[in-house]
Amino acid sequence: SLDREKLGRIVFGNEKERKVLNSIVHPAVRRLLAWELVKAWMRGERVCVVDAPLLIEAGLWKMCGAIIVVYCSEILQLQRLRSRNDLSLSDAQARLSSQLPLHTKLKYADYVIDNSGPVADLSAQVDRVVDRLHRRAGWSWIISWIVPPVGIIRAALRVGWRLWIQGVGKDKGRSTRGERKPEEIELRDRRSRSS
Repeated sequence: SLDREKLGRIVFGNEKERKVLNSIVHPAVRRLLAWELVKAWMRGERVCVVDAPLLIEAGLWKMCGAIIVVYCSEILQLQRLRSRNDLSLSDAQARLSSQLPLHTKLKYADYVIDNSGPVADLSAQVDRVVDRLHRRAGWSWIISWIVPPVGIIRAALRVGWRLWIQGVGKDKGRSTRGERKPEEIELRDRRSRSS
């Protein structure tokens, strides 16, 4: 049986050990995710959600049609992490520092969800994003499902687009998004949702 608490102290306190663990875990997670996405496509799922805390760090973002970043302040993150996992302040800070900073993750975001309020607000934001994703899929997903080569080509184009937009393309407009404060992004997103 895995002692998650002990493992957490080891890997979050030592970057070298964390890299070793990630080099073992991340390739297996990528293979599993790829297989699960294929199975979802075979079932005819219009939208598939991947809930991964290290989506960007593990390179899983390349397999996604849209990236949703859920954020709250670092103070709130620390409070929640400490209460959920019964961690000391230094252990909680070590866990947060092992992840990419929020301003970097925001550069990858297609949608930003503010998780600093009540659960009802979070739920409403998630519902709006899911609705947008369903509308964005439109009818083209049916063609991709019925004609497998079209689905494969669309998936390859999506991965290629992701690589370009986060590589060469991120300096052509998207990078400015991550330089704003999350609150400004959320306010802007809320204004666009209400119009």
